[in-house]
Amino acid sequence: MTLIAHDTFVEASTIDLSSHTADVGGGWTASGGTIQVIAGAEVAEDQNSANGNRYNLTTSVGSGPIDVSIGLAVPSINANVFPGIGVRRSTASAANGYEFQYDFLNNQWKLSDGGVSTTATFPEAWDGTLRTFKVHAENGLVIGYVNGVEKCRLTSNVNPGSTFAGFLLGNFSGTAFRMQASNFEVDSVASLLSIQSGRPVSISRRVSMRPGPGGLAKGPVWAQSTSAPAAILPPAPPVVTINSPFRLQMAIPMRPSAGGFVGGNPFEGATSAPAAITPPNPPGGTGVIQMQTLQRIGNA
Repeated sequence: MTLIAHDTFVEASTIDLSSHTADVGGGWTASGGTIQVIAGAEVAEDQNSANGNRYNLTTSVGSGPIDVSIGLAVPSINANVFPGIGVRRSTASAANGYEFQYDFLNNQWKLSDGGVSTTATFPEAWDGTLRTFKVHAENGLVIGYVNGVEKCRLTSNVNPGSTFAGFLLGNFSGTAFRMQASNFEVDSVASLLSIQSGRPVSISRRVSMRPGPGGLAKGPVWAQSTSAPAAILPPAPPVVTINSPFRLQMAIPMRPSAGGFVGGNPFEGATSAPAAITPPNPPGGTGVIQMQTLQRIGNA
């Protein structure tokens, strides 16, 4: 992981974000609206109450795999505010690409793809207290996380060559200063689509499920081997329906090897009524991967 940009929003006097310089990564450009850095508070706040309030780093963050993270809090909740992260913007002043935000109107996390109007959502209440939002973005895969837990993902490929990123404090409530942003960071990271160890290996996956009211059964076992270094992509996990509210959790731990495997990403899904939850596809890799998925861990 390589640091590209970092901003703690430190200023001695309150100024517009476009007049502020990040600790690492240069300045900021407004796409629309107004965000201010607040003197002595180490936060940036929305000032325009009738705008998306989108700002991007003026400097490109590159077209490779990146993680963009920011602390976001909403001390004054309203249905018409939507804080979040924007990635794969075509220019520093653009509002296109992908956005991962919280939608207070519908009480859900939302990852949207502006190019083809594709949206992934995850219903969950948020009380507005500080959360760390993160977006992983690479060509063909964008994932939204909150406090390290995956909430939404898209596999579309909008603006693949676009290299600008930032955040938004969207506010159409009629009252400003409802949201606070802190600790913005962009890092160059490894791809999640293909992880290779550089040596012949065997890879396997077992899907196991705990018994519950819905009568879950043990899942299938899948295995594949290579005789030369190659990327292996395990198949998608199955969809499971049980007849009670439940929460579904998936983890993809990877065993360290000479190729330097990294840990996988957790996933949680929940329903308030009987429904099917589809976990995301696991990443590919060459090496030994032991993965347990689809585990009933109690009522949602």
